[in-house]
Amino acid sequence: MASEAWKRASTIILLSKSTRRVLMLERGATAPFMPSLHVFPGGVCEPNDAKLGDDGKAAALRELFEETGLVPLANGQALTAATDEKLAELQLSTRKEPNAFVKYFSGLSSAIPFSSIYRWSKWLTPNYGKKRYMTEFFVLPVEGEPQTKICTREMTSAVWIEPLDALPLAFRGTLDLPPPQIYELTRLAQTPTDQLDKAENKTIICPQQLTGKASGAVAFIYPGDRLYKDDDQSYLYPPEIVDDVKLAAGAEDAPLHRCVFPTRPSTKGCRLYLQKIPKQYRFHRFDTRNKELDEIKLDACKM
Repeated sequence: MASEAWKRASTIILLSKSTRRVLMLERGATAPFMPSLHVFPGGVCEPNDAKLGDDGKAAALRELFEETGLVPLANGQALTAATDEKLAELQLSTRKEPNAFVKYFSGLSSAIPFSSIYRWSKWLTPNYGKKRYMTEFFVLPVEGEPQTKICTREMTSAVWIEPLDALPLAFRGTLDLPPPQIYELTRLAQTPTDQLDKAENKTIICPQQLTGKASGAVAFIYPGDRLYKDDDQSYLYPPEIVDDVKLAAGAEDAPLHRCVFPTRPSTKGCRLYLQKIPKQYRFHRFDTRNKELDEIKLDACKM
């Protein structure tokens, strides 16, 4: 489990204090990572990010600026390249040279909202494919819903959306979300804004992928699930094909901590389970009640 096996990355969830909506970006079809999916702003950490202070938070802010043109401030407001010509020029420069953002804001560190950015969770990409990332998720409450200027090289659109509106759309297959986004939107929807600073999940989540032999359903298994292999190799297990009987949820009292996709890669019909997990794994603050995601708030789902 050498650290060289994956890169560090940061993701930031911008949460509007007034509307409780979050900012999500749709990645382009040709994006090298997670194409065509809706994600939170974020990207790989750079060595110079540490010059602004906390390098994880600085990386999240730099990637946010590069992808959306937004610069959150300590007072809860945000500058935006959508209406500021100089910021628009800086956004273009940052896309070519990440250190441009660091140089520009190094003398304005007091305006950077580090203390208002809450650590939220850490996800490690499962052991398949060529790219693995240890991604730290942050949450930043902001005033209103600042106008964005997206990086069209990587993104096709940006939207402010309530977590409880996004989840039913994912279940119906009209909004494609990666498993971490489904998971964190569910958790965020049940965490009051004034409790965000107490809701950090300090346990790294490295999903173990299991696929049903006959059904083709894909399950991302998380720590505490009855099928999760929690040992010194837990970060290294490759995807596995198993009998559908083994993959089935099982009895109502079975320890379950997983996200299941019956029609992978589409999110249509996805289900998130969290029930009866052992005490040492109870580091989460949400309740799925073992129901389909579209049952959460169908009456308010915007199509």
